Amino acid sequence: VGKLTSREKYDFSSFFIAMANQQPKIMANHMQRLASNTEIQNVSLLEKDLEILVDEFVTYDFEHRNLDELTSRLRKIVFDYKMSIPGTIFLLLRTLAILEGIGRIIDPEMKIVEVVKPYGFKLFKEQYSPKNLNYEFQYTLSNLFSLLYSSPLDLKFILKKIKNGKIYSHIELHGLDNFLRKIDVNTNKIVLSFLFAVSLISGALMIDVPPSRMASFFGIPWISLISFIMALSFGFILVIYLIRNRNSRNNN
Repeated sequence: VGKLTSREKYDFSSFFIAMANQQPKIMANHMQRLASNTEIQNVSLLEKDLEILVDEFVTYDFEHRNLDELTSRLRKIVFDYKMSIPGTIFLLLRTLAILEGIGRIIDPEMKIVEVVKPYGFKLFKEQYSPKNLNYEFQYTLSNLFSLLYSSPLDLKFILKKIKNGKIYSHIELHGLDNFLRKIDVNTNKIVLSFLFAVSLISGALMIDVPPSRMASFFGIPWISLISFIMALSFGFILVIYLIRNRNSRNNN
């Protein structure tokens, strides 16, 4: 079926003690410890979701809620944040929900929280017992000595790699393609606007040249006419560019 480690048991009990005390930040902390292999990008959003959970199940309507509903909500939060919670946790919650259902058939006034509370406090006391604190201290000290022992070897290995030119770095920038695409679009718009303005201004400046000094068409110098046609072309392309860019932005 599965078995919880001591650390998982303590985090599990601390999560529900924090929930009973309406402390979503502490709940989020213990939830992250249970999902130790998962990196949560937006912890503040997780805390907000847990605060809503506390409001619904503890603050306002606790008497009409059951553990089955709570398990479903917690499962959804775990799924939304792609957390890797041990399956034994949900198996335990499911078992408690079944026991709650059976208990309420026998005694409709039964509160599963009151039944489970002594076991939760027993785990809480066990977590902070001198024996367990001594174990945690020894475990932390062992990890510290292991780190101090391995650090020179790791540093030597890294320096050797640097010396041989075998250190590689991999940098991944999310959203860089969209950023470069926006720069490209804006650059094209600026260039088209500049060409449109230059063509229009040059055509307007040359239009006052007398026909005797420059070939003309119906009194308009050819250079001005060509400049106006170019300005019209650039303006037309710019309008199409703006419309396409707006449509693509609306689709996104």
